[in-house]
Amino acid sequence: MKRMERLLAALLCLMLLAPVALAESGATNGATVSGTPAADAPAAAPEDRTSVEDIPAPGPLTPPGGNVTQADEGRVENNDIWDLGSVMADDPAYNPDPEPEANGAIVSNAAEDFTVQNGVLTEYTGAGGSVVIPASLGVREIGEKAFWYNDAITSVVVPEGVTAIGDYAFAACHRLASVTLPRTLKVMRSYVFWDDSRLGSVALPDGLTALGNYAFEYCSSLGSMRIPDSVRELGYGVFMYCTSLTNVSFPRDYATFPAQMFTGCTAMTSFTMPASMNAIGSGAFYGCTNLRTVILHENVRTIGGGAFAGCRSLLSIALPAVTEISEVAFQNCTGLRTLTIVDAGQTLNLYPGCFYGCKSLLEIELPRNTAGLWNGTFEGCAALTAVRVPGSVGSVGVNAFKGCTSLTKLVLESGITEVRENAFKGCTALTELVLPGTVRGIASNCLRGAARPAIRGEAGSAAENFARENGLVFVTMQEPIPTPTPLPTFTPAPAGND
Repeated sequence: MKRMERLLAALLCLMLLAPVALAESGATNGATVSGTPAADAPAAAPEDRTSVEDIPAPGPLTPPGGNVTQADEGRVENNDIWDLGSVMADDPAYNPDPEPEANGAIVSNAAEDFTVQNGVLTEYTGAGGSVVIPASLGVREIGEKAFWYNDAITSVVVPEGVTAIGDYAFAACHRLASVTLPRTLKVMRSYVFWDDSRLGSVALPDGLTALGNYAFEYCSSLGSMRIPDSVRELGYGVFMYCTSLTNVSFPRDYATFPAQMFTGCTAMTSFTMPASMNAIGSGAFYGCTNLRTVILHENVRTIGGGAFAGCRSLLSIALPAVTEISEVAFQNCTGLRTLTIVDAGQTLNLYPGCFYGCKSLLEIELPRNTAGLWNGTFEGCAALTAVRVPGSVGSVGVNAFKGCTSLTKLVLESGITEVRENAFKGCTALTELVLPGTVRGIASNCLRGAARPAIRGEAGSAAENFARENGLVFVTMQEPIPTPTPLPTFTPAPAGND
């Protein structure tokens, strides 16, 4: 009983002293702002991420300003003095004149809650809840960071007449669940709704022309979105890490699918590319781990770096007559079994590692005008059994087929001039390697750690010399391959390069 009495007394003292502390710390009219950062808190904006090397894997949040952290599950927020004040401000015992309520929520629309300079709303200082920006203020633009890090607001109505919303205007408003945008809105700049984790839907008005970089990044409750046909400028990473997003409608006649658009959108299972789009930006679907189906229209010509990297549930994809598949475009698509590329006579450029780690890929037929088989193109494609490499590639790059442990036959066609270091390293099932007479340079360690395949080539060629120097069986193009005798894995000649 005495312990309970002491606890009650301590609580009573805290309740009596807290209003005084708040008044001395600068609170006015008995109300404080909930969840806003201290005035002197640094606010470092996230860096733009425009290359696949800079795209982070889905994981913990790193916000601008540094005053909020988020682990994989749950959020840990600062517990500064204003949080206590906001609780007390909602209690009639400490705030005898609360704002009027609608449906149980505070409605904040008093003109004195808003700072407006030359038509730009620069700051909101109200009590939060359902915020209605008065049309009488003549606001034409919501300024940069006007509401950011305000955990008191739950909904916002932006009045007609507003044409632009600035960078970070509503960023990190963690209780913001609803936003009404005006028909007059033309421009939404970067990070406008960044990390608004409760924002479930937003209706973008017809007439909107620009949607900035990372506008909805980390909006983890956002389920779908319609981007109006009026949009002509679409930024990078608009829906990055929107982990509940399943459907987005894109504007007609938009040509390029922006970089990082759906990075980390783990709820997305299928997507049909609009017919107007001819390019897929870097990291567009990076880390969409549940994406199973992608339909690309015939207009697509380029696939950016890391565009589908880490899409481990993607089972098959049909590529139109593409001319470029960039670095690590399909890296670690571990479920990908079939991939087809339309051969319309186009020159196809394959860049390093574009199919790296596609360990379930069974077969691929390269277009006859494929240009370049660069470093690590098929590295780790452990299920590939046979590949025919067109002569147009010129050179078979370093580690091009490294770790293709099911590869039994590899045919290099006439026109190839060079086989580089470790090109077939670890191909432990390889029984036949066809090298044309056009090959002039063969790295002595190209078969390091591989089986000891029969080398098929032309008499007196570099292929025959390579076979003789390394103790491998050599047969001409017309001869049958003799029945192999089990031998240890290949070890390059001493003069070979490491």
